[in-house]
Amino acid sequence: MDVIRKMSMGEIVDVSPGQREVVAVISTPDIDRDGEVVLSDGLARKQYAGLSVLLNHDQAIPIGKSLWVKSAGGRVLAKHRFSDATPLARDCFALAQDGVLNQYSVGFVPTDSGPPTAMERKSYGDAVKIYRAWELMEYSLVSVPSNPNAVALAVSKGLIGEESARIFKSSDPVYTLNQAGYQYAMDLINAGKLDDGEWDPKISSPGKDGDWVEFGHRFLAVDAAAPEHTLAHWHFPVVADDKVFLHGLRAAISRASQNGYPEIEAAAQRLLERAEKKIAKNMPLLVARRLLSRL
Repeated sequence: MDVIRKMSMGEIVDVSPGQREVVAVISTPDIDRDGEVVLSDGLARKQYAGLSVLLNHDQAIPIGKSLWVKSAGGRVLAKHRFSDATPLARDCFALAQDGVLNQYSVGFVPTDSGPPTAMERKSYGDAVKIYRAWELMEYSLVSVPSNPNAVALAVSKGLIGEESARIFKSSDPVYTLNQAGYQYAMDLINAGKLDDGEWDPKISSPGKDGDWVEFGHRFLAVDAAAPEHTLAHWHFPVVADDKVFLHGLRAAISRASQNGYPEIEAAAQRLLERAEKKIAKNMPLLVARRLLSRL
């Protein structure tokens, strides 16, 4: 099963400078940009000590080890120790300690999820999906500074190095899968709403008073660092005029592969395979209709 990643506005609860240890909120049961809720009490009751803590979910950039993870007070708390083995890990701790970096993202596998029940709607009326039970696979500090100027100030004070600052202030976005957009595209495919014609990815925003939720359904990925009500937040379009464009899916696969977004590449590939099967299944009917139209 695919790992789902969800970012929360984090909070550093406690810091132990001598041990380079931090207690942080890594997940909250709030309705996210996809209209989904991850229930904190749904965290699997297992030992998470020793779990790697990553930077931006990058397996190549471990920055520490988890000491424990638990659900408490309606939130998921985690205590982890930052490594002292690399300058980047040390700099991550310095910025977390100063509150410059405080956003976390969890990667998990759901074991119970679905639309909200009548009881759940009382608390999460606008939600479209509830993750009731889930197993944590990894979690990450996200390099989205609360204040970009704070990074420059940290460099000037000698708290972090120039190389780390470049990573934290990098203009390269961190794209994650837009679960709502993926499900919307799958629903359109299942309904046979497909187009294998010319694909023009030029998309304008819905305007000041537009429906950004509906607008976001056209895209397979988001840049969490950009505001939701901006074009900069939405990426990898595959839907237009309530149809999934096969050329849009192929373009998404190619672009995601070239730029190192395996989660988005895999999602687009699944959609393309489903669309091609749908077209193959309906091919005899389409041929018959074309023949009849010529009579």
